[in-house]
Amino acid sequence: MVEVPKNKSKSAVLETLIVTGLFMSAFYFLFFQEIDGLLKKYGIKNDVNSKNENDNVSPPRPTINPEQYEGRSEYCVNKNDPDSCIRGFPMPNSIDDLIFADNGHISVITKPYSRPFGLPSRGMVRLYRSNNQLVYYGFINGVKDKYYENYDDIKNDIVLVKNIFLKTT
Repeated sequence: MVEVPKNKSKSAVLETLIVTGLFMSAFYFLFFQEIDGLLKKYGIKNDVNSKNENDNVSPPRPTINPEQYEGRSEYCVNKNDPDSCIRGFPMPNSIDDLIFADNGHISVITKPYSRPFGLPSRGMVRLYRSNNQLVYYGFINGVKDKYYENYDDIKNDIVLVKNIFLKTT
């Protein structure tokens, strides 16, 4: 009989993998309940069929103060097209009449079919002040940078989201 020469290193590795896999499978099936219980205990695995009392509870929503939105105006390009409308507060004549209350920022929405800073129309962004300019820090066309616009040039292209950004005299 003719013997076929064996490559011992390849067969040893294959044999080790098979034996290890068999031992791991046997260990898992023998101690399945204990492993499953530990995984659930530490929140690593959830059983699909089990219902948790918190499963149907949605996360808490932030409370909304309706007074911050009272008196908004509607800005539409075409009254028959609801996609061409936004609601907000008009920008004041002077940048000094704004309160940058949100950590030094104001929240604005760009009016339909206008593109201040190169932003899309009806985009909601946060802006901060630099002298007589408003600054947007974020992405435009995939480029993250600071974008500056003179307040007087863009005040007619944006509206305030909340009235807390307006000074009352």
